[in-house]
Amino acid sequence: MMKKQLMAFAMVFCAMAAVNFAADPNVGSWKLNEAKSKFAPGLPKNATVVYTAEGDAYKCVVDGVDGAGKPAHNEWTGKFDGKDYPVKGDPATDMRAIRLVQTGQYALTNKKDGQITVTGTLRFSADGKTRTFWEFNLRFTTDGSVDGPAAGHPVLVGNGRQGDRAAEIFSRRDGIPRFVKDTSS
Repeated sequence: MMKKQLMAFAMVFCAMAAVNFAADPNVGSWKLNEAKSKFAPGLPKNATVVYTAEGDAYKCVVDGVDGAGKPAHNEWTGKFDGKDYPVKGDPATDMRAIRLVQTGQYALTNKKDGQITVTGTLRFSADGKTRTFWEFNLRFTTDGSVDGPAAGHPVLVGNGRQGDRAAEIFSRRDGIPRFVKDTSS
């Protein structure tokens, strides 16, 4: 009798977990609609993003092309709790944090060597059929050459076809953290 009750409980628990993840708009395969997307030249494109449930976390597999048009692939497994989790396969990112802001909206932060490289917002349409990513494109780079900015005096350079992108150029990498607010917390 105890064995049957335990088995029934396990089946109900698994069914509840499946329903909860099934109701989550993240779980599934998302394909890029290039006709409705805007990219500045030289930016990577995620052709497909696939989220699957991995216990109490999510696994995200991204396939697309890098800024030079070559195939790109990366993977991330983590929770939507705003904490950093490792990214495999992306030369520009080694950690990613995603945090639920409100129903259907998530804040994303990518980092490389502890420095924020990308922040953005993921949003789902009310019907759950459209996933939009808006990237806040302020790139932080360094130029320690004689032609680069003076120490402590970074230079902001606008770029992108729509004026929505910029590069902040520092003389040294250690100058970057003073100008960045971590959006993952």
